[in-house]
Amino acid sequence: MADNKINFNESELKTELEIRVKAFGVIKRIKFRISFIDLTSVPHKKTFFYETDNHVEVSELTRIANEHNLPFKARNAIAYPKGKKADDFIVMNQV
Repeated sequence: MADNKINFNESELKTELEIRVKAFGVIKRIKFRISFIDLTSVPHKKTFFYETDNHVEVSELTRIANEHNLPFKARNAIAYPKGKKADDFIVMNQV
């Protein structure tokens, strides 16, 4: 099986993304902020996702995760691109 892990430099990640999201039949622009979490499966490494406090339908959250090939979190769910999971998005600290 191929290694799906993607390494990111923390300084190269955007701190905020504004994405058009369909919510309750209305298209809105929602801001997602980056959040980092420590990985339990890989010591001394962390992963990230783009997070919002808004409620976003799971199907729409999945669509934007697949479209941007990045993990996203809303108040009600977390979505990863198809075939990926949290430890596929490793953040490398810059020294």
